[in-house]
Amino acid sequence: ELWPSYLTLFYKLTAHSSTNIDAPIIIIFAYSRSSCSVREPRTCRPSDSARMGGQLDSEIQSLLHLADECKNAHVDHPDWKRVDGDDEGVSTLLHRRYSPPLFLCSTKIDTESPSAVVDMLGTTDMNVRRLWDDQIDELCSVGPVDNATEVVYSRMKKALGGIVSPRDFCTLAHRIDDQDGKAVTHVNRAMELLHPEASSRIPQRATEPGCVRGLTHFTIFHAEQDDKQVNLLYGVQVSLGGMLPSSVVQSGVRAAVRDQMKRVRAQFAR
Repeated sequence: ELWPSYLTLFYKLTAHSSTNIDAPIIIIFAYSRSSCSVREPRTCRPSDSARMGGQLDSEIQSLLHLADECKNAHVDHPDWKRVDGDDEGVSTLLHRRYSPPLFLCSTKIDTESPSAVVDMLGTTDMNVRRLWDDQIDELCSVGPVDNATEVVYSRMKKALGGIVSPRDFCTLAHRIDDQDGKAVTHVNRAMELLHPEASSRIPQRATEPGCVRGLTHFTIFHAEQDDKQVNLLYGVQVSLGGMLPSSVVQSGVRAAVRDQMKRVRAQFAR
């Protein structure tokens, strides 16, 4: 609705003055960019849940199916191969069939509480997230969907001294706690990858100016009690967008996930 007023201003500036026409053009497009690039999150109404329930349930079941694949991963399974040996108690597998690659790290955590581990990993508290992720620059809950599901926004720092633009993500996060408390699973997927019938009625947040929107195809935190310790799986399948070479991106993702697992181990070390 604002474009007619912009065009009128442009006509007056160019037709009735000696103003350089390049300046109004730059002002018009810069203003238009900033006015529509950020979309405020909106509240999910109770009636929305009923209308989107079937499709949203389908999306969550798809995530849980991938979660089961990760929980059953083994170096001898034909779909998986080892890409890193034991590195300070962390080992990494790569799924052979998925693109972008799905990396899955596993380790043991010195605690008897699976919930405490997933609470740390799935948090929207910046202070807690920074205990194990030094690349996070902004983190918040955009809004709840139900008691076990919410939309989360995150932004990562610039990389390589500012050469690589910051990436931001908007994801659907879902958590399942087993009734006996011995296992907890937390999964994520980018809002952009959900079926429109599910995503259109869920609170969202557009990418920030200066950021490149990344796509989280799938992440999983799965913690399961094993005697006096917790077995932790941390899987990541992500596209960072932009013009970065795929080999560079995936090497960086693999190294980052492994480093983050080490930091989580250190937080629970006795």
